[in-house]
Amino acid sequence: MFKGISSRQLVSLLTLYLFIFMVLTGLVLYIVPPTRVARELQWTLAGISKTEYIRLHTILSLGFLVAVLLHAWYNRSVLWRYLLLGRQEKIWNIESILALVFILVLLGASYFNVPPVDKIMSWGTSFKESWGGPGGGQRLRDGKNRAVQQVDQTQREMQ
Repeated sequence: MFKGISSRQLVSLLTLYLFIFMVLTGLVLYIVPPTRVARELQWTLAGISKTEYIRLHTILSLGFLVAVLLHAWYNRSVLWRYLLLGRQEKIWNIESILALVFILVLLGASYFNVPPVDKIMSWGTSFKESWGGPGGGQRLRDGKNRAVQQVDQTQREMQ
C-alpha cells in the first residue's frame, strides 16, 4: 500500500476495530426504546441519538463488510489451505464441517425461535417495552406516553 505500512496488518486491525464498534452500536440498538419513544424522550446515550446510532451501525457494518472482503483477499492462500489442507481432492475437513454445523445451528435456532434464542429475543422485547408499554409506549389521552409524562412531571417539580 504505502511505503512502510503493512497492508495486511492495516486491514486486519481495521477489521477488528470495525467489529468492536459494530458490536457496541448493535448492543445499544438492542436496548434503546422504539423510535417513536426515543424521539419523544429525546433519548441519547453519550450524546448520540437513536437515529445517529442507526446511521453509525449501518456505515460501520458496510465498512466491516469491505474490511472482511479485503482481509479474505489478503489471506486467500491461507484460507484456501484451511479448506484443502494441501490435498486438492478434499474440501471438507473437520474444521470446515464444524464451522458449517455451528452456523446451521444458529440459523435453525433463530428460525424456530428455540432456547436460548427465544430468551434473548424476549429479553430484548421486555427491555424495549420497559420504556413505556407494549411497542414502546401506549398513547394516553394527551398523546404522550407514560415515560414522557413522567419526564414532564419531573421537570415541572424541579421548577
